[in-house]
Amino acid sequence: MSPAELHALNAVLPRGARNATSVPALARALGWTDRQVREAMEQLVCEGLQPQAKDPKRVPIVTRPTNPGVFVAVTPKELEEAIEGLRGRGMAILRRARGLRLCREQVAYTSTLF
Repeated sequence: MSPAELHALNAVLPRGARNATSVPALARALGWTDRQVREAMEQLVCEGLQPQAKDPKRVPIVTRPTNPGVFVAVTPKELEEAIEGLRGRGMAILRRARGLRLCREQVAYTSTLF
């Protein structure tokens, strides 16, 4: 996304958990699709407002599974809770991927004779 688009999203993002909003609400406010909002949020968190800068200003956007659940963290507690939530979901995804890998042999060598 362009720097202007990133700045536009940053300007409408609510600050603090109490002011959380939803991705569809952000999309309506900007005239974007939900996908564009999610991609821009990812870019703001991972690359920052000026991705080519030596020290880009990253935006601590939190997305919680509750609705509404999108906001910019303004306290260390909000940020740490978001990090722990992501870590837990990431570990659950890795456990599930391992379980599916272990199913490979079972699926590959299952007889299909009637």
